[in-house]
Amino acid sequence: MDRIPSRSSRAGFSLLELMVVLAVVSAFLVVAVPTFSGVIRNAAIRSEVNRLITAINFTRSQAVMQNIPASMCLSDNPGDKVPECSGAYGGGWIVFSDSDGDKSFDPLQDRLLKVFPPPAAMLTISNRRGTRVANEVITYYPDGSAARNLTFQICGRGGDSANAWSVILNIVSRPRMAKGWGVCPP
Repeated sequence: MDRIPSRSSRAGFSLLELMVVLAVVSAFLVVAVPTFSGVIRNAAIRSEVNRLITAINFTRSQAVMQNIPASMCLSDNPGDKVPECSGAYGGGWIVFSDSDGDKSFDPLQDRLLKVFPPPAAMLTISNRRGTRVANEVITYYPDGSAARNLTFQICGRGGDSANAWSVILNIVSRPRMAKGWGVCPP
């Protein structure tokens, strides 16, 4: 005699069970996705801070090794064959030997040492107060000094100062980083 399978022996999910699982997964995603995007933004900021410090240290080491001034300047066209010092650090930057000491890249006199592409579009690089974009030229001399104080504020778009990082160049020309040490532009 054939038996009709009981409800407990049938495979699959009921519509109610499926709806409960979808509701739980949706609630998890609503909480996790904004948090995860914040993690990505913070990692991008930290990566850019490290890249900027690497560029500053590279500039300093080249000045000392070559025994001539070396400069790091912003460039709107860092990937061009003959890049220029112009724009803001958001466009990228170049490092060059500044043999004539004029703080601008002259391809006939100066040697291009390294090109740094622009930061991620989600980031801004400004001064510590967040009132203007960073556009200062940093020049190191053969003794390893730059003889200036300078702060770059690296922020995510939207002005979240609590998660921003700063690159601080002190009077003895050593760069360091600090978290939440300035104001981001709105």
